[in-house]
Amino acid sequence: MEPSATVLNVLLLARYGVNGASSRVRHYSYIPHLEAHGIRFTVDYLIDDDSLALFYAGRQRRWGRIAAAYARRLTRLRNLSQFDVVWIEKEALPGSPWMLERLFYGGTPTLVDYDDFWVARHQDMPKSGEVKKFRNLIRAADSVTVANRFLAASIHKLSGRLPDVLPNAIDIDMYRKAADR
Repeated sequence: MEPSATVLNVLLLARYGVNGASSRVRHYSYIPHLEAHGIRFTVDYLIDDDSLALFYAGRQRRWGRIAAAYARRLTRLRNLSQFDVVWIEKEALPGSPWMLERLFYGGTPTLVDYDDFWVARHQDMPKSGEVKKFRNLIRAADSVTVANRFLAASIHKLSGRLPDVLPNAIDIDMYRKAADR
């Protein structure tokens, strides 16, 4: 496939830096291939790799850094129109109410992506506020993607919307390099 001359500007609102497994497998692994085909990315993550390492080590989260990331993300609202697509990992503002989250929807086209855990956590609590927000996110997005047909069926059952299946991308070369060390 020949690279495209057209440039598509995408804002990726990821949950984690590259060391966050869900962000790496569901988003970052696709970026090099997509960039080679005329898609330009601006990545905005909430939890940086240093903060994630502290969390994995059982240490205190860096709440100041997380609050600053939320503030930075909210300032993105002013600039959404400079992007052709907003690609959202799960939700733009985790833990926030739908009334705030919905500000990211309705202008620039949005693609929202979910992984296994995210869908599973909502299946057992059908009437909670979190599930209502989840359903609203799915309905508000211009496109919804998931990793496999099982997840697509689960989201369809929960929300009435059938998402597109986009399999996980794993950069095998990255794991070979780590194994060689």
